[in-house]
Formats: sequence, C-alpha cells, structure tokens
Amino acid sequence: MACFAGFVLWNSSSLGDLLQIRKNFQDQHIFDALSGVSPEFIDHHKDFELYRNLRRDGRAVLKSSDLSGSGTEATQRHAKASLLEYLVVLDSSKPHYTGSIMFIGDTVFAHGGSGFMVSQPAMRMVVNQYTAHKAEIEAYTDGHWAGDCVLGKVFTEAGVKFTDAWPIMQ
Repeated sequence: MACFAGFVLWNSSSLGDLLQIRKNFQDQHIFDALSGVSPEFIDHHKDFELYRNLRRDGRAVLKSSDLSGSGTEATQRHAKASLLEYLVVLDSSKPHYTGSIMFIGDTVFAHGGSGFMVSQPAMRMVVNQYTAHKAEIEAYTDGHWAGDCVLGKVFTEAGVKFTDAWPIMQ
C-alpha cells in the first residue's frame, strides 16, 4: 500500500490478509469498508459469499479460482509511473472519480476491472449519499448485475462528476 499526493493506491491481492480481522496492515490502520452495509444484506446476498467465508475462516478458504490473476502483471509496473504522473496534477482536496469510462443506459461509471481512482472528498460525498439513502441503494444493488455501475450511479447522485482517464486506465 502506498500513498501519493493524498491518494491511496490499493492492491487487492491483500484482501485475504485484511479480512482476517486485522486492525493494522503495513503500519496502516484498517477500516472495514463494509461496516456500514446492513448485516442482513451481507449475511444473505450471494455476492458477499466470499467475504462471509473470509471473515469466518480467513485465508484458508481462498482458492486460486477466487482471485483474478496471479499477482501484478508486467504492464502494471509501467502503468504505475504513468498513474503517478496523472495523480500529481490532480488537486486531492477536490472530488475526483476517474477511470476507464463505461456506460449502461444513461449511467456513466468507471470500469471496475480496469481500476479507478477516488479522492478523499469524493469518497466522503459518496459515503454521505450512501448513509442518507442506504435502503434504496442496497435495493438497487440487489437488483443490478454490475457493482461498478451501481457505484457510478451513487457517485453521480452524490454530485461527483466522472472523469475519463483513458489511456492511463483501460
């Protein structure tokens, strides 16, 4: 995990470590990003099966098929330098939600598989939106097949505009 100009760069390969109820990882305090989601939603929705298993049994439940890829791809090393150059020109005190642009209907969002970037002010805005409209957002999530699209919709409703980061993110 590394910080750069007010942004956190996250490597999802550490998911298994974090879900072993650790409070710290590499000297950083860990917050459960799902702590505000309704327990009933987490306990019963099929998309949280891996999360439930990891919380219950830790990394022992992970199979290679649960993870995408075997680690960092060779191209990611080159992309990181470009990404850092991109981030340094952004004002981290402003709301930013940026990535590889996708649409489903009229909803614009960052393609989750390509990765995306969110500044702290943007994240605060989307958390406030989620907190104020939790039941509606969870119901919408339950009926939608693309979580990245749902997230994009919530960012838009929170007043955070999407910025396409092509070709940095693709």
